[in-house]
Amino acid sequence: MSKLAAFAGKVGLRSSNKRAEMEDELREILLNILRDGILRIRSFGWSGHADLCAVEADHIHNLPALIRDLNPELLAGYFDIARPCFIREGKRTETFDADWARLGSILAKMRPDAK
Repeated sequence: MSKLAAFAGKVGLRSSNKRAEMEDELREILLNILRDGILRIRSFGWSGHADLCAVEADHIHNLPALIRDLNPELLAGYFDIARPCFIREGKRTETFDADWARLGSILAKMRPDAK
């Protein structure tokens, strides 16, 4: 049983339909972040800001693995560690706020102390 499936059972998402819906939502969020990051890299690159391209690439380079596996611990690591680092180093990061809010809401339910 995958870690996400175990989590889904813990929070009452025992049906495969509800679990699939949660997985689809997580993938949609992460794909939105990935798409926006790639577009930002292109924009910064055309503007001659290689330093900001590197910050963006550093932010999104692990997202494909998260999309593939949806490992709750790795998702939390992205949200709790990589995202705040990117917010400190990046420029106009509010582009991602709506997707981060959705991701944060799902992750809050996944925390071991969540009720």
